[in-house]
Amino acid sequence: VRSRENLFVCVLLRREYIPPLCDIAQDITVLLRCPGEGICPEVCDVLIDECRFVADTVAPIARETEVYRDIVQARLDSLQYTEEAYRWLEGRFGMAPVHKRPAALKFLKSIVHALHRLGQVPDSELLDAEIFRGLPVLHDPLLVAQEMLSDAEPLLGTVTREREERRSAWLRRISTYLLHCVDGGVLGERLTVSTIVQAVIRAEVHGEAGEELRGVLDFLLHATPRENSGTWLTSRITVAEFLRRPEHLGRFAFNQGALQVLLGEHYLADEWRRYHRNSGVLYEALLAAFLDSSDIGLATKTLICRNILEMTVSKEYAQQEGESKICVLVPALVRAMRGASTSLASCATAALVNLSCDRDAVKTL
Repeated sequence: VRSRENLFVCVLLRREYIPPLCDIAQDITVLLRCPGEGICPEVCDVLIDECRFVADTVAPIARETEVYRDIVQARLDSLQYTEEAYRWLEGRFGMAPVHKRPAALKFLKSIVHALHRLGQVPDSELLDAEIFRGLPVLHDPLLVAQEMLSDAEPLLGTVTREREERRSAWLRRISTYLLHCVDGGVLGERLTVSTIVQAVIRAEVHGEAGEELRGVLDFLLHATPRENSGTWLTSRITVAEFLRRPEHLGRFAFNQGALQVLLGEHYLADEWRRYHRNSGVLYEALLAAFLDSSDIGLATKTLICRNILEMTVSKEYAQQEGESKICVLVPALVRAMRGASTSLASCATAALVNLSCDRDAVKTL
């Protein structure tokens, strides 16, 4: 970065999963500053190389780091890690929650057989995969989540309100872990959430297996409304139910990973148009509500802006009726552009540029 007086070279590092509990991260900045006067491009390249050399020498003092495996395993069994942490801990230390076998594998095997009944199984060898040997096939994969919830019932307490809150929190952890397992955490690219979404979209959902897969997507998304007081309600609702409440779209929490897949595969767009075909409520109202919601993560909002960029080249936006859709999106994009995140602001700005191209009326909204 070059200013009027100085030249700055910066390398940012993040050290994640720091022992002994592997649950914290450390951000490190290597910054070089020198007078900017008379600096030629060749000197800039030398300074960049120097800063990178310094960054390469950054290392912990301790040569051996001990991981408290008993504590980490206890936290794994109580499903207190993120999806990325589950993947890292298993890859680095071979540690996984006790729920992986049989619970998570039963869940995956039941999903594979539901895909098979729809004729949408991506790999026929999955039906007889060695990892599933000896495990039963459940007619409803969500019975696995109910079993895991039942196993934890004695630990949830006796006070009604606290019990319900703990029950809801445990179900959310279950959904997060099962989302990790389904989305490549166990079978890699052979089975992901996108596989299920594409199967549901392609198939004519009239049979029992189709409804099972919709139920799986509902559970993995885990849409949870909250009260005005800010406390999360214990009830979980389906995709269909929250899509039917457009006036409350900004008051739900989701599993962000599942939400990103459903947005990226246009599953929510298809479902929205199915439920609001005759109401006149635009799908863009859902995207605007997501952009305004404080419960939606930065990565998801960035994905929404990219989706809007793709939508602007469609015929629907080129036609006259595209004006109403643009008017819904522009205020939310302006608010996103004024936010603290530079990356989100850049994506929102690009979307606004495309939406306002050759549309003078949009520039005055």
